[in-house]
Amino acid sequence: MKSVRYASPGWLDVQLLLEAAIEVGKAVGVVATAMLIVAKAYNEIYRGLQERKLLGIATDRRRLRLSRDEIAFVEKSSQKLSKLMGFKNFEQLNKLTNNNLASLKILMSYYRRIRILVGFVEKGKANFPMDEG
Repeated sequence: MKSVRYASPGWLDVQLLLEAAIEVGKAVGVVATAMLIVAKAYNEIYRGLQERKLLGIATDRRRLRLSRDEIAFVEKSSQKLSKLMGFKNFEQLNKLTNNNLASLKILMSYYRRIRILVGFVEKGKANFPMDEG
């Protein structure tokens, strides 16, 4: 984004970190290209977390008591969603959170925001750099 135009106050100039914009642009491009596949995977993961009662705040208290099935589901889901979205830093995210379930929830939140940006691109309201060239 280079600038935003408001009707009454005029123009508002905005700066951003180019590297971050490029990474967001890549994610938007990947998700836009495979929107149905990524959306289906997200919905399956969400449904699985819901069935296992792993979506609430209370899950933080019981994270140490997750069953093997729940741990396997979280790990498999994290790998699948991060791969589909082209999210290359999942291991770093996991190290920062030190909690696989929290990392998956952050990744899912990232997808929801990217999905909004894809909508903006499709409506011609936004344009993101896809690479440095």
